[in-house]
Amino acid sequence: HTQLQAVGFRRGWKEICWKMAALRSVLALARPCVARSLGGVRRMADEAVVEQRDTLTLTFGSPGEAYYNGVEVASVDAVTMAGHVGLAPNHVPTLAALIPGILTVKEGEGKDVKFFVSSGGLTVNSDSSVQILAEEAVPLDQLDAAAIRTGLDGARSQLQSARTDKDTAEAEIAISAWEALSEAASQA
Repeated sequence: HTQLQAVGFRRGWKEICWKMAALRSVLALARPCVARSLGGVRRMADEAVVEQRDTLTLTFGSPGEAYYNGVEVASVDAVTMAGHVGLAPNHVPTLAALIPGILTVKEGEGKDVKFFVSSGGLTVNSDSSVQILAEEAVPLDQLDAAAIRTGLDGARSQLQSARTDKDTAEAEIAISAWEALSEAASQA
């Protein structure tokens, strides 16, 4: 029985190695085509900028509300899956996924407007335009600290009564989101 397993393993391994060699050949053929289509040159961020700008042009909203639509701002700070990011004029083009946290829009002259963002996407273009689409966004001054505490307590109870891995995962995600909301409310 063990010898049959070993023969089957070797046969399977040879098939995998053959497929990997074929894949390497295809990739080797494709590599020059990719380099040609990209111009074969990597560009530095300052070379990619269309024109030097003093402001960002911000478009920011959620499905229920448009907060900024092509408005000139000084900078934007956001929380992404890669960490905190500060966006200033002439920023390198970027795509990022937002996670629960505070999004700060610096309108200039010391005026900061803060929002809690649940999740979403962020795009920075070479012309210093920024688009942010949040799944949910709320100005910090509209957060209800008491309701947030109640939600966090409910999520913690949900975790303690979880019976399946799915229930546990859902409760942990809820706790994480409520904790981010609580942190945001404390900064309002």
